[in-house]
Amino acid sequence: MDELDAEPSVEELSKAIDSLASGKAPGSDGIPPDLIKCCKTTFLLPLHEVLCQCWQEGAVPQATRDAEIIALYKNKAERSFPEATSLMTEETNAGVTVLVTGLTSVCGC
Repeated sequence: MDELDAEPSVEELSKAIDSLASGKAPGSDGIPPDLIKCCKTTFLLPLHEVLCQCWQEGAVPQATRDAEIIALYKNKAERSFPEATSLMTEETNAGVTVLVTGLTSVCGC
């Protein structure tokens, strides 16, 4: 379980950014995932520094913890069954992807 204490690598974050879904609406920060993917070489190191700082401190900024809950309709023709979903920033999404990938590899899921 010591692997979970290790800070995420730049490579892990790079893979997480690559895995962001293209063509999706931006999160609460207004930054679309395509922009982050396109500017990955510019964003990668600063995002990694922030991710590592959060890792060391065991905390994330309030804006990262905030999420907007919205209703999405499964069938647009019949709007009677909304499905709740959470919008988070793409930076948070990349960080969560790194965390889940690490947990999955340790747990063998």
